[in-house]
Amino acid sequence: MPNKRVNRKKNLFKKLEFGNKGKALETFLLTEILIILIVGIIGYFRFPVYIPVHYFNGIPNAYGQSIFFPLTAVILSIAPIIVLLISRFRYKLLNKYPYFINMPAFYYSEISRFKREKRSYWVNKYFELVLGIGASIGGLMLITIFDIYEGTVNYFFPPSISILMIIWILGTLFLLYVYLKDLYNQIVSKNSKPTKTNKK
Repeated sequence: MPNKRVNRKKNLFKKLEFGNKGKALETFLLTEILIILIVGIIGYFRFPVYIPVHYFNGIPNAYGQSIFFPLTAVILSIAPIIVLLISRFRYKLLNKYPYFINMPAFYYSEISRFKREKRSYWVNKYFELVLGIGASIGGLMLITIFDIYEGTVNYFFPPSISILMIIWILGTLFLLYVYLKDLYNQIVSKNSKPTKTNKK
């Protein structure tokens, strides 16, 4: 019988640590998450047994137990935590599920032309953007938990927070579009440069 060969699949990407920018964004995002959770814990021990849990025109119209406040903090921190975990395990995800490479600004036809080490460089550039989006989401969630905290203390939640959320989200989407467009143009530009051939 012919010997069976074991096919060892080579990883599409080589693990490459973030640079200073990526590490700073990771730290910033983690700090936002911790502050959100700490505010939730502080509120739980400071507030009375029953607190406002719903507002109409800024005025409380429903009440619930104070455990709802730390639960709210946990819910608000879920999206930033997911972003942090995805960024932390980006190479495991991309090497195991390489079709994720078809994400915006990273069309496989472009990035596959690079050597493995160079691909990892662009992956890090992309996930710096992901961390930036996570930091923006974390900032919005941070403002929200502080506003809920103040609303619970003062029994008034300003309706204007909804307008702020919309402006914040639209601003984040606009910056996302600009960065993705620039990143894709950089990748295409690098691929369009003629490669050097070794002289014989």
